[in-house]
Amino acid sequence: MTYLIVFLVMALVISPVFWMMPSPRQKRQMALRQRAMSLGLSVQICDLPQTHRARVRQEAPERGVNYLLPWRRKGVKTGTFKYLAVRELESPSVETDATEVEQLLSKTLIGLPNEVLALEYTSSGVAIYWREKGGAEFVDFLHRQLEALCVELSRL
Repeated sequence: MTYLIVFLVMALVISPVFWMMPSPRQKRQMALRQRAMSLGLSVQICDLPQTHRARVRQEAPERGVNYLLPWRRKGVKTGTFKYLAVRELESPSVETDATEVEQLLSKTLIGLPNEVLALEYTSSGVAIYWREKGGAEFVDFLHRQLEALCVELSRL
């Protein structure tokens, strides 16, 4: 009986420690975010941009992550501005009446995997919105894509 009581007391003392330990999914997310930060990306948990259909239906926004590559070069457009390209559920296309920036964002978004939901170009930098599915090599791929997009945007 004494052993049972000691076991129960130890279980009550130790169980909160195990409850606070991160799950394998949380460990994977932490590794992805640390990799992104080591590449110079700013990581922010946020509501993902909604498609036109989701806004019309007034659906609750989904939580995701924003990886922002801040501007490092001079000659970048100054002032406050924001361009956002969101992956729509319908067939992807590039609007012909869109500005050059909007066309470039849309073309780049179409070429990215479906895990990427949106691209954003602001005075702070270029950001990618996604659900964090993939590994460290996918974060490296996203970083290279954002770097290439920054080069293209600086030419406009």
